Amino acid sequence: MNSEEQKQALHEKARELGVDRWEANDQSGVVYYIRTCCRIKIGFTTNLVRRMLELSPDEVLATEAGTRETEWARHRQFESARVRGEWFEQSPALMAHIRALKIRHHSADTDNPGERFIPTASAVAWTGRSRQVLYRWANEGRITRYGTAAHALWDVFELPARRSTGTAPPPPVQRSPARGPRSGKNLDPGD
Repeated sequence: MNSEEQKQALHEKARELGVDRWEANDQSGVVYYIRTCCRIKIGFTTNLVRRMLELSPDEVLATEAGTRETEWARHRQFESARVRGEWFEQSPALMAHIRALKIRHHSADTDNPGERFIPTASAVAWTGRSRQVLYRWANEGRITRYGTAAHALWDVFELPARRSTGTAPPPPVQRSPARGPRSGKNLDPGD
């Protein structure tokens, strides 16, 4: 791929992400999550397209509007996965965060179970709560457990995110006539 094709591809990806161009401003911009080889870089820029041309990542994973302080907060949030500087291992917590950003950014794609529903390990990392707490919340009707008994899946939209200063608050109790406290919905259309 020549540099003009690469530039066009990055412009298209930026448009896809809804971040085609950011005005130069020291306070506002975008926090980006990119993959190069097997590492993820969490960085900040005021011009995503220009920055991606400079870095030439393998993949732009997600973005979120923010400031340098947002970037630094994410560095602290995923400190346990830090390799060096702004580079991080692909930890379950970081990947769950990236998946949630993608889902929130692309609400039209939320019907895709591969994007919206996450396995228990990712849900634990995302909420900062144990597996037992997730199952208790499901039994209480606060969240819904999907999948099968052997392979539970959790809806990112129902899961509270981990707070930067601790764990996530529990979701409110939500009772509906269609869903009892112990109903585990199965995504498999055959069931």
